[in-house]
Amino acid sequence: MDWKKIYQEKLRTPEEAILENVHSGDSVFGGGTSLAITCYNVMLKMIDEGVLNGITMHIHSPCNGEIEFMNYEFTRDQLWVPTWFMNAPDRELVKQKKFTYMPLQYGMLTRYIQQMNPDICILLMSPPDENGYCNIGPNGYNTPALHHCKIIIAQVSRYVPKVNGTFHDFHVSELTAIVEADDPIAIQNHPSTASPEEQKISEHILNFI
Repeated sequence: MDWKKIYQEKLRTPEEAILENVHSGDSVFGGGTSLAITCYNVMLKMIDEGVLNGITMHIHSPCNGEIEFMNYEFTRDQLWVPTWFMNAPDRELVKQKKFTYMPLQYGMLTRYIQQMNPDICILLMSPPDENGYCNIGPNGYNTPALHHCKIIIAQVSRYVPKVNGTFHDFHVSELTAIVEADDPIAIQNHPSTASPEEQKISEHILNFI
């Protein structure tokens, strides 16, 4: 079958993609750096409305507020978000008990995925090339999750750069649902000045360099 026909058959709105493929009690992997902001905001809204419940969401680096975790107060029974990163957005969400810090080295990510056993992967991808392959861009560390999960929702964005090598390529036939939403690659906006606590930490670390 022509890949363009497959693409059109799998094309969904964000709401359709989540309703058809995510169910209460599911574990969802989203990785980090380049997150499917549109899809995740739809999912958060559905959790808040009671459409979904008992969701586990494995992500980190939740942008600069584009994913609207701050707008909701979920119980652990509604949503649990383990994060293995601790940059500024993660630290604030852990501090507010919206995220749970999960110590993890990147070299252990494949083992983590096997142990946590996510059901669904929702990732940002590039539009398909002339052969029908979408590219996950600079997120090669997410590939083990894509191979592990039985359901893959690709949010296609024209802002995702293509990275050379087949390790980053996934054919439209491998995807469960496709959402078109041009979310940009998120860039962390860190404060221009360090807090007194951060300054002290930096001074301490410098003594070891």
